[in-house]
Amino acid sequence: MNSKLKGVELPFELKERIIGMRLAGVQNMKIAMMLNVSESTASKVWKRYKDRGTTSNAKQNGRPKKLTDRDNRSLLHIIRRNRRFNLMEIKSQMVSSVSICTVRRALHEMGIFNRIAPKKAIFIIETYFFKTTMGQREKKLEFRRMEKGDMDR
Repeated sequence: MNSKLKGVELPFELKERIIGMRLAGVQNMKIAMMLNVSESTASKVWKRYKDRGTTSNAKQNGRPKKLTDRDNRSLLHIIRRNRRFNLMEIKSQMVSSVSICTVRRALHEMGIFNRIAPKKAIFIIETYFFKTTMGQREKKLEFRRMEKGDMDR
């Protein structure tokens, strides 16, 4: 018996070898040792073959995803083109017809929660502790010069 991960599907060839060995009359314990699988795995593969006549897995439950990988890539492309789009604008540019909730869910699954533009560089004036842009800084300096000129009179 080995330490394989739980829940990992066996390759098709390995399942076929287990079935072939069982049909040849080999016991589950010997199959498990020879193929390096657990005895319960060999037993379950054989039981599924007897019950259904095939070793393939049953159809998975659940609703299929609305957005394909290609749709997700186009969604990322739309977001990168303009980060300020709201969900309605994003939805209108998508090829497939989806709801706003689906777009939001897909963005969250990709790790995108906010779609705002990156912040601009901000310069800080040494004498003040608040942030100003370059244009504001020049206006404040000009105002200070004017005040200083008024005080000298």
